[in-house]
Amino acid sequence: MVLKKLLAAVFIVVLTSTAALAEVRQGAVTVSPFAGGYLFEGDQGLRTNNFMAGLGVGYLITDHIGVEGVFGYINGARKNIQPDFNPDTLPALDGAFLDSGAAFDPYRGRVNGYLYKIEGLYHFNPTGKFVPFVAAGVGGLTLDPHEGTSRTSVILDYGAGIQYFLSNNLAFRTDVRHVFELNEGENNLMYTAGLTYYIGGGKPAPAPVAVTPPPPPAPAPEPAPAPKVEAPAPAPEPVPEPKVEEAPAPAPEPVKPAPLKKELVIDVKVEFDFDKWNIRPIYHDELARVSQYLKDYPDNFAVLEGHTDSKGTVKYNQRLSQKRAESVRQYMIDNFGVDGTKLSAKGYGELKPIATNDTEEGRQTNRRTELHIKPLAEMSKEVKETKPEVKKAKKAKKTKKAKKAETTAPAAAETK
Repeated sequence: MVLKKLLAAVFIVVLTSTAALAEVRQGAVTVSPFAGGYLFEGDQGLRTNNFMAGLGVGYLITDHIGVEGVFGYINGARKNIQPDFNPDTLPALDGAFLDSGAAFDPYRGRVNGYLYKIEGLYHFNPTGKFVPFVAAGVGGLTLDPHEGTSRTSVILDYGAGIQYFLSNNLAFRTDVRHVFELNEGENNLMYTAGLTYYIGGGKPAPAPVAVTPPPPPAPAPEPAPAPKVEAPAPAPEPVPEPKVEEAPAPAPEPVKPAPLKKELVIDVKVEFDFDKWNIRPIYHDELARVSQYLKDYPDNFAVLEGHTDSKGTVKYNQRLSQKRAESVRQYMIDNFGVDGTKLSAKGYGELKPIATNDTEEGRQTNRRTELHIKPLAEMSKEVKETKPEVKKAKKAKKTKKAKKAETTAPAAAETK
């Protein structure tokens, strides 16, 4: 009953949750409560199917490889119990309470089971929403009956499971394991469902790359003062002529910095939290420096370009990159007084990769934001929509899938 309620609650959460591009991440600590069942092999004198619950704590060494320690409680019981059985009429069970044979029925009573193990896990598709994995480990199983002597066996187990991410840090998880008791040679089965919560992990954000702007032009030389004109020597007449002096030349107006002749591209390296577009404090100083440069050179304008990797649909990636570029633009306007008419935002999604999307390192490189500072005359070229480019990318993806289907169809026919 408890297992059914847990599965129903998780199912409701899955149906009502928003799609997310979560991932198994290196360095994270995992906490995994679970519930399910434990099946004993039929010749052990125990009830076959028993309720089980427990907790696992793990650590992700890499995005693919992790280790996990597990402790579980099994609510077991003996089977074939006679209602009028009197334990005083039978010999002591000693340590062979599970191998009493057919001569008499064992005592009606509970058998508490304690399973403890450490496993290694390997995750497939760690950046996806569905993450299948395989596991193998070693540990122990202690069976402690209400009547009789407890028994402990060394166990080896192996199996598989799948995680479905409900959010960036929370995943629904199901597991199944074949458990082999080395001491007794018994084969048991364990199946569970639960949740896994991720704490920390992930690659640190790279330090912003400092880009030095071109130096301002040299100041104009100060003008030389106008020469004074001396009056001529006095004439022999008794009244001398007055001295004539010329007014000094007016001071020159301050020289404005020359506008850029060509585009200047600054890789700001702004990265974002999962499915979000707010600016983290680590980028405040870098954006302050770039904003001051734009204010000092008013005859230039800037375009913030947002880019993503190829995970997800083309339409989703384009919208996400647009929101992130607009977030950086608004941050520069609100915090540093940048003229919004000289700063635009444009999301390209996955249209302009600078590295391969087939590896995690390449996808990390493609998730970027760039600042393009351009002459004011080119501003009209940057205002056009990206919808034709998005449609072109969608068509390219469909064509690629169609070609892949055509190449696999003949191979499938040959194998029949």
